[in-house]
Amino acid sequence: MENTLKFAAPFQLKNRLKGNESYIDEYNLEYNPSRAKINSLDSIIDEISDGKREDSIYKNLTFIAMVDFLNEYPDKRINIKFKSGIDIKTAKAFRKVSKNVYFRLGPQEILAAKSLSEEKIPFFFDSTLGIGDYNNLQGVINGYNISDIYIVDDLWYNLEEVSKYCHKNNVSIRLILNRIPSTSFLQGKIETTPIFRPNDFTLLSKYIDVGEFDCGNPYNFNKEKVLYDTWYNKHQWFGNLQEINQDLMFPIYNRSLIPDFVNPRIKCNLGCVSRNSSCTQCEQFIDISKMLASKNIALKEK
Repeated sequence: MENTLKFAAPFQLKNRLKGNESYIDEYNLEYNPSRAKINSLDSIIDEISDGKREDSIYKNLTFIAMVDFLNEYPDKRINIKFKSGIDIKTAKAFRKVSKNVYFRLGPQEILAAKSLSEEKIPFFFDSTLGIGDYNNLQGVINGYNISDIYIVDDLWYNLEEVSKYCHKNNVSIRLILNRIPSTSFLQGKIETTPIFRPNDFTLLSKYIDVGEFDCGNPYNFNKEKVLYDTWYNKHQWFGNLQEINQDLMFPIYNRSLIPDFVNPRIKCNLGCVSRNSSCTQCEQFIDISKMLASKNIALKEK
């Protein structure tokens, strides 16, 4: 079955040298205009190949090197983050080189969103500016020319409808697969926390467009390799989910977890709170998994 959930990650020279880049749909890069000038992308690659610098081509690219990169990968979507705040003129210049260029904005760049929208330059806010309620979802989609969105908190409990609304407006949904998409003080501490597993890959592919991994700074490509294989190839994890999700504060034994764990959660509208119901299904599922794990019993998916 062909994966419908795209994958975005930084560029790694080793993948290029091995001809192993087909699994990456989007590259996340950083542009640094204040960095000491380097003539071309090739000069950077030569430095890395000679061992004079680390394989961190995804960071601190100069203007000329970035233009070279865009010309080298015209068919790949490139998400550019400006290290010191986005410059509209430079963004327009990059867009002239490639129409597959998008821009990732942080909190300090919110004021630039209006100008980018007026110039019809596609952009999206990074994961620190996730949207967690319908008012903000409507506002950010109707108010700006955004291309993508990270959703958090309550919107995950009505994922099908949220996904329909976003896609109707040509907005893609992104998810950092090894983090919990929540801004709550109880993030990762309670059973109703929005957590997803490699087993949910096919289900998530119906609603989510792009997956990413948080592999630290500097980016750990070895960690990415393990997570990618787990999520995109095997669709399975046999251990404690804490091992592949750094936000989870209590153990969930995936081998013993009811296979349908996530499906009802993404449709429930968090009814235990919103409707003041007595639903304890999340707690029950996790308690059962603990009991089964203690007896070394695994549940097999259909």
